[in-house]
Amino acid sequence: PADDALISEDFSLSAHLGLLQAGDNVLAIHGLNDNVASDDFLLLPELVGVSNQPNAQYFDLPTPGSYNQPGFAGFLSPVEFSVAHGFFDAAFRLDLSTSSTGAALHYTTDGTWPDDTNGAIYNPVTGITIRDTSMIRAVAVMAGFQPSTCRTHTYIFLDGVIQQPTNPPGFPASWGSQPADYEMDPDVVNDPLYNGTIVDDLKSIPTLSIVTRPADMFESSGIYANPNASGVAWEKPASFELIYPDGREGFSVNCGVRIYGGVGRNPVFLKHTFRLLFKSDYGPTKLRYDLFDGDRYADDEYDTIILRAGFNNAWHRNNDSEERRAQYLRDNWMSRSQWDMGQKGIHGTFHHLYVNGLYWGLYNTVERPNADFASSYYGGRKEEWDALNSYPRNVVDGVATDWVTAQNIAQAGVADPAGYDALAQDVDIPNLIDYMILNFYAG
Repeated sequence: PADDALISEDFSLSAHLGLLQAGDNVLAIHGLNDNVASDDFLLLPELVGVSNQPNAQYFDLPTPGSYNQPGFAGFLSPVEFSVAHGFFDAAFRLDLSTSSTGAALHYTTDGTWPDDTNGAIYNPVTGITIRDTSMIRAVAVMAGFQPSTCRTHTYIFLDGVIQQPTNPPGFPASWGSQPADYEMDPDVVNDPLYNGTIVDDLKSIPTLSIVTRPADMFESSGIYANPNASGVAWEKPASFELIYPDGREGFSVNCGVRIYGGVGRNPVFLKHTFRLLFKSDYGPTKLRYDLFDGDRYADDEYDTIILRAGFNNAWHRNNDSEERRAQYLRDNWMSRSQWDMGQKGIHGTFHHLYVNGLYWGLYNTVERPNADFASSYYGGRKEEWDALNSYPRNVVDGVATDWVTAQNIAQAGVADPAGYDALAQDVDIPNLIDYMILNFYAG
């Protein structure tokens, strides 16, 4: 059939390697046509040989049952920074280095990921002069080797931060259909109540910094320009830093970042909540750090962290009655009170946040009460836990079977000890009592 001409055939010669001789060898191929006078004939042989000489290499992707793909000789050591991230009020020289001999260092200052095709090549003679708030992302690269992990350090000059303009260079004028808002509010900065202390106020609590590609955050495909978009498709690679104003060592890790929340995702609200996810795709699979600064109840390992913008009773709701009641303490107070009542609650604290070098406001840093949270504080593996958020809208982890069972029992009415005992099989009754007492009081 004519279609057979489109089918290639493979013949393995591996069983005949003993016929090979030193020097030249000839491979003869005999092709047959169905008619000696026909010109419909194609023979296009290709001989593929594979050498299995030992060559120690690392491979990005496993290829079981197939040929190895090109690999690399080893891993480069990460870039070291001569000055740690922090707060500054005078220009200084930053030097970069790596223990991998022969590697070139590439760095960026615009939030993009540096590699051998992007960013400036570090010159050890001149170093890098830091004069104002800067984000330095750096990698070591060398042909035949895996590039080093990208490291990020943010250097903050508060005298410039308090003059943050409406149109900072390199940032778009809108986030999707919504006009952008970058300016430090002059009504606050210039108010006599604050202008003498505002620089110190910005160092009164620890600072967080998120750095990511500007396109991933603010442009048409960015998460801030599409705050209602959710899921892993709208998770972007980023760096996440904790900076202490007193110079204590914090951290800088690579992670994923998403917009998080419900109604607060609405683009008309210009301050959104972030979720940070720690995955092997980016770096460590856990944030291992005493994030809540010695809280006696808190764990020190997290697979995700929420940076809450503060939505209800907040200034950015553009509602006069909300602004008059604006406080950031209510949710944190509730969670702390749960612990003081002998129950479990999410831990939280407060940080100043910077996004790509711009001040982004006061944020409430909290745990997410998911399966990993339950495993940390109640025990067991996280795969054994279900976590629900506003069922049936969102089953965060596991399934809703036990939740539905408990709801059905409760809705049928608990009028006798048998019904109460049945409910107690699925519900921690003292926990529920304390939870309701706390909510009645807060209400």
